[in-house]
Amino acid sequence: MQEEQGRERSRMETLVTNLQTENRELKDILCLKEREIRELKDMQEEQGRERSRMETEVTNLHAENSEMKDILCLKEREIRELKDRLEEGARKIRELRAEVREMEEQLTQAEVTFPLEVKRKYKYTGIEVTPGQREMQDVDAISTTMKRDR
Repeated sequence: MQEEQGRERSRMETLVTNLQTENRELKDILCLKEREIRELKDMQEEQGRERSRMETEVTNLHAENSEMKDILCLKEREIRELKDRLEEGARKIRELRAEVREMEEQLTQAEVTFPLEVKRKYKYTGIEVTPGQREMQDVDAISTTMKRDR
């Protein structure tokens, strides 16, 4: 019986040793799993921060995009207005050139028809004037000044 008790005791000690070994292995596995859980939680928190940062960046990019679209619309309108002004200026230049051509033709015709009167009228254009013509110009200038001063 003692022998049987010794065998039973030995079997129990082996069982206890095996259970203690299994318990240590399970504790090691538990520690590893707890560490994995902490690392996964840390990764999840980091991903949450990254997601939040990216959402903020997306919001900022949407705002910037909207602002750039507004600026683009303003610039396009400004370009249209400048093109209109340019076209108006070109039209005005064409009109003025036509007027100048017409006036040059009238001047040429007047010079042919009335050379002395044209020279007096356009004394500041660089056309040479004779001494007699200068006297006439002086008289014209005095009468013009007197009319203006009244």
